[in-house]
Amino acid sequence: MQTYNDIYLDTRRQLRTAGVKAHDLEARLIVAHAAGKTSEELIRSSRLFVPAGSIILAINAMVQRRLAGEPVAYIVGEWEFYGIPIIVNETVLIPRIDTELLAAEAIRMTRQRGGKLRILDLCAGS
Repeated sequence: MQTYNDIYLDTRRQLRTAGVKAHDLEARLIVAHAAGKTSEELIRSSRLFVPAGSIILAINAMVQRRLAGEPVAYIVGEWEFYGIPIIVNETVLIPRIDTELLAAEAIRMTRQRGGKLRILDLCAGS
């Protein structure tokens, strides 16, 4: 039997070997999602043994999708934006860090002007 950490390390190795830049993060997201855990719960469970069967099959299927070029956000069905998990699928754009920076600047400007600012968000992808 393998531990959650063993599965995570194997998943990370597969992604790294395939040239996935964020292999650490993506492996953690894939394993946590397949196990029905948060990333924090996965870390706490790292020494526990993975029950044989469906979790490992789900991880293998998700890794194959990722290696075929599908974004990990679509595979796990969510992506964090400004600290909030957002449900995503192939019909919406995946929030990017530069959009988070833009949102932070808009919030700063709004506060600077006493909250008396109108903002229109166009082409958000959702």
